[in-house]
Amino acid sequence: MFGIIIFLLTNLYLSYLSNLSAQENNKDSSISKSIIIKKNPTAAVLFSIIPGGGQFYNEQYWKAPLFMLSSGYLVYKGIQCNTLFTENSSLFENSIIGTSENLTYRTRRDLYRNDRDKIILGLIGVIGLSMIDSYVSAHLYDFDVDDKLTSNLIITPNNISMNLQIKW
Repeated sequence: MFGIIIFLLTNLYLSYLSNLSAQENNKDSSISKSIIIKKNPTAAVLFSIIPGGGQFYNEQYWKAPLFMLSSGYLVYKGIQCNTLFTENSSLFENSIIGTSENLTYRTRRDLYRNDRDKIILGLIGVIGLSMIDSYVSAHLYDFDVDDKLTSNLIITPNNISMNLQIKW
């Protein structure tokens, strides 16, 4: 599995480099500069298979540790719950049926299994959110953010008004 991920990331990086050189060659052509996309959204999604990789690709360095730490914490808690689940499962199987210990081990086993499953769903959610964030950020990478479009909220004691101003 690790070899497949390395293979995919290597191919992705090489395709990114070839796309970058193709963009360098197209600078002199008749294609306008606004049409050339600097970040590939598909590459961003593939990089974000490793949590935080897509954010590094999109140069959002402050978001990457958030995804890395949250997924790392969830993996740690998932391993911890799985260990406790297997321990209580083996204790449940070795206990005498009908005793209070048997009921306790079964309750703990079910609790840790449910926690483990919730943590796995949370990890899938974090990775999915990382992929969505990197995809959207790659699309909006070239978005022009300047002072031509501004909005102001003006609050006075008598009324509240909003001002939207567009400069050409």
